[in-house]
Amino acid sequence: MSFIVLFRRDGSSEERLAARGLDVGALAGAILADDDAPGSLSILVGQNEPRELGLYRDGDDFSPPYDIVLRSDFRDEPSLLRSVRRVQAAGGFDLAHAFEVEETRVKGGSRPIPHGCQAGIHMMHPLFFHEDLPRTALLRSWREIHADLAVRIHVGAETYSQFLVLKRMMNGPDFGGFSSLHFPSRDAMMNGYFESDRGRAEIRHDIRHFIRGLPPRLFATLHTYERP
Repeated sequence: MSFIVLFRRDGSSEERLAARGLDVGALAGAILADDDAPGSLSILVGQNEPRELGLYRDGDDFSPPYDIVLRSDFRDEPSLLRSVRRVQAAGGFDLAHAFEVEETRVKGGSRPIPHGCQAGIHMMHPLFFHEDLPRTALLRSWREIHADLAVRIHVGAETYSQFLVLKRMMNGPDFGGFSSLHFPSRDAMMNGYFESDRGRAEIRHDIRHFIRGLPPRLFATLHTYERP
């Protein structure tokens, strides 16, 4: 069972920034030490969105929508909830939303992933889908048509995955899925998030066929760990 868990601390921007300064390696070690721990996990630590990208965000708040994201496979929901409590205690996070997901890897993933903090910038985007769109039409629009377009337009990304939400837990928003891109460097992201202004326009036009809203994207540092 694959899950994505979103964590956020209430409070000022300074308090949220302090919560994101937790010892990620120690936290991952504690989670992976459990008897029923997953074989590996990814932890995303949020950072401010680069406003130079001009990604349709309203207002002047470019802070991450969530502070920490946990992404991993768990044997069952009780083992997931134990890890959620560990993360909440480590960072004092007030909010946690969990989603059971199904991943489709569109690009990348052939080389081994190093242990610990990864170079570059990770982007994860929660998505609201049109409620009147049949599941077969949604998957065709997202996994086939949009996936091909995204690979062609987001040329700076070395990996691209789509996570379809199968079940929402812990009062999570009605996100239907998540898109996930990893850029090997800030330059790769700034110069290759869109390959051109025309590509930006193509993406914006295409997503209207299946997406009904654009929640803020999470830009983050990616940390990956394996169980000893």
